[in-house]
Amino acid sequence: MRPSTRTPLLLSQLRPEDINLREGERRSVVCPDCNRWHPIQRRMIKTHHLDRTDRGGKAPRCPGSARRIEFDIPIEEWGERLLAAEATAKFRRATNVVRKPQPAVSQPVSRMGVPEPSVVNGFLAHQAGCRKCRTNRPCDYGLMLRQKVRRIATQARQRQLATQR
Repeated sequence: MRPSTRTPLLLSQLRPEDINLREGERRSVVCPDCNRWHPIQRRMIKTHHLDRTDRGGKAPRCPGSARRIEFDIPIEEWGERLLAAEATAKFRRATNVVRKPQPAVSQPVSRMGVPEPSVVNGFLAHQAGCRKCRTNRPCDYGLMLRQKVRRIATQARQRQLATQR
């Protein structure tokens, strides 16, 4: 890999969080042209391509490829700068989790109060239009409506009894 003819990047001019020189981890840097992390090989940014979606893609090479990196400061000084940057970033982050208030849980449809006349009218309309319900053997939907009408009627009776006491 031949180095780029562009001016080399100086370690002292890079932001400390844009380069990784930690021991035990792969040395990498954020390419200034495409803003993506790429490994450092032979003190250069490894050759990479722009917007390459698959292996056989014919994307052009990034202009930041093979750009030299000069280590003009010792790595220990870079580590100190990184610690200082992390310390200031710690104060910018929220320490407490702020949760948005959740909306009130709505009542299930099966428990919602339905006006009595509309259910009865719906049952009667269904019974008039359904062949099966006109006979003595109602369909499943007709049975469900009939049970609902009975349940609402009993609830109405219980409310009347409770108000009379």
